[in-house]
Amino acid sequence: MTRLFSTMRLDVTLQARNKLYHISIGLALLIAVAMRSFFPQDMLGAAIPAFVLMAIGGTTFMFVAGMIIFEKNENTLDGIIVTPLRVREYLFSKTVTLTLLATLETSVIILLSFGFGFNGLLVYTGMVLLGAMMVLMGIIPVVRYDTVTDFFLPAGIIGVITQLPIFLLANLGAGLDALWYAIPTAAPFVLMLGGFDGISTWQLIYGVGYSVLWIAGLSVWAKIAFDRHIILMGGS
Repeated sequence: MTRLFSTMRLDVTLQARNKLYHISIGLALLIAVAMRSFFPQDMLGAAIPAFVLMAIGGTTFMFVAGMIIFEKNENTLDGIIVTPLRVREYLFSKTVTLTLLATLETSVIILLSFGFGFNGLLVYTGMVLLGAMMVLMGIIPVVRYDTVTDFFLPAGIIGVITQLPIFLLANLGAGLDALWYAIPTAAPFVLMLGGFDGISTWQLIYGVGYSVLWIAGLSVWAKIAFDRHIILMGGS
């Protein structure tokens, strides 16, 4: 446990040193100002989850990719091989610390643009699940690459797919809605929407259950990918 907390403390320090907190808070302030300027209060319940999905989910995805590529090029990942730190602890630390950063961004956006009067349990549950999901989705492909430019194409494809659930807001019909619901990020998105506009029982079960299933599966996949492309390659 001490080893895990030390790793998390180091990750937070590195994130702060690389200005991720500055970038996140700056982006959150810009989004909050834009929503206050362009969206009436009765539309913010849909706009906020959509912006969180697109902007905050996207930055979380790219942050973990950038951190792993940086650590890979600096040969700091060799430490996982030669020290007692376990891969699961390394991945857990990245997931938790970057999810907390995403939650801080979301809080700034909500409190400055909407204020209070929303269901915090649903919104933050959705945010935490989305953050964890996006971190793991970033880890799985990025371990195969050595530069951010090489990662751009897969990142773009994944980014587009993960943001498609915003079309649920358009209510395009049962067939298309079923397609959007199949995308993993739709589940936490539905929870965040429910935090502002209410949620039905089946949506609550779907939002939590589908998210947890995907996070469990992505966790296993991330561990396998990291072992294959980092550990077996000697950290480089």
